[in-house]
Amino acid sequence: MILRKNEMISSSTEWSKRIFCNLIQRIKIPLSTFLCTFILSQCAGALIEKGGHTRSSHLTQQATIIRNSQYKILETSSGESSTLFLFGLFPVTSPLDIEYAMSQAVQKIPGGQSLIDIHYWQETHVFFPLGTVSVLTVEGKVISYESNISELEKSLKKVPQR
Repeated sequence: MILRKNEMISSSTEWSKRIFCNLIQRIKIPLSTFLCTFILSQCAGALIEKGGHTRSSHLTQQATIIRNSQYKILETSSGESSTLFLFGLFPVTSPLDIEYAMSQAVQKIPGGQSLIDIHYWQETHVFFPLGTVSVLTVEGKVISYESNISELEKSLKKVPQR
């Protein structure tokens, strides 16, 4: 049997289609399993665990210059500043601000004036495919100076206990 040129091309095209379809059928399940695993592993840190990838951690003694040692340690507090990067590249919100995070920590405690024994770190949370969120966390002991402690105690007596 003699095949013409067009018949040979069509038979080779059909043959390659069959091979391609068989190949796709064989790798469909492993490929979909791999893609699902990859996507879920990118989101797992954001959905399951609290925290993210910590890039840097630092310790410092004080937020402001403390000229005397007459202060009272009130409580330990923490504050955060965060920014969202769309697709991990474009910043959508305001940049990280350590001063904002420290002021947030001090404002949580009534009568707080400054921070000592400060520990701060930066975490990155991945939300695939939307982007990443960088979070700067500041933790320290909130203090009040002795001259204001008597005023603080008077104001705390006025505030009802929770």
